[in-house]
Parts: sequence; C-alpha cells; structure tokens
Amino acid sequence: MNLKFGVPCSKIKDKIEDVEINCTSEEQAMGIAAGCILAGKEPIVYGQNSGLCRMMDIITSLYKPYDIPFPKLILSVRNKPYHHKFIGEITDKLLVMLDYPKDKLEIVRQ
Repeated sequence: MNLKFGVPCSKIKDKIEDVEINCTSEEQAMGIAAGCILAGKEPIVYGQNSGLCRMMDIITSLYKPYDIPFPKLILSVRNKPYHHKFIGEITDKLLVMLDYPKDKLEIVRQ
C-alpha cells in the first residue's frame, strides 16, 4: 500500500479514496512525502494545479538540493477560477522546468 497525502479535490476523489492524511496545502503534502521517501516508503501526493506553485518551493529547496527522489504526483488541472486557469496553462511547462519525471506524474484534466 502506498501512503497518500494531499489536498482533497473532487476531480480526483476516485483516486484518493484510501488517503492517510488530508493536508492543508500541497507544500505540506510534499514535505511529509519527503520524510516518507527518506524512510524508504513510496508516497503519493495529490492536489490541484493551483497548488503546484506552492510545491515548487519544497521541490527547489528540499528535493533538488538533497537529491530526494520525487514522489508520484496526481495533479488535478482545473480551468476555474482564474488562478487555476492561469496555472493550468503553464502546468506542463512548470513540471518540465522542475525535471519532474513523467513516469511519476498522473495529470487529470477537467
């Protein structure tokens, strides 16, 4: 069983039914996942595309400098309201810039 952490989203609720911890932000989920990875676990992080910007801080300040492998990420890409739409338009570019492995990504588009 994989450990799952993240911010609830109705668009991906069928993928996150057996969640361990609902988090208050995507960055919190990424932080918990880093600890799990260091403990030898394989966590799954889930969240909304608007939270990707929050995840970027943890990725660039924790995962990248310390060569921590990325967790599997289930990301819901929404188009409303505006902040979701804007980030949705650049989500793929941001993930490429972060070198997020494609085999660890599951993107659910609205």
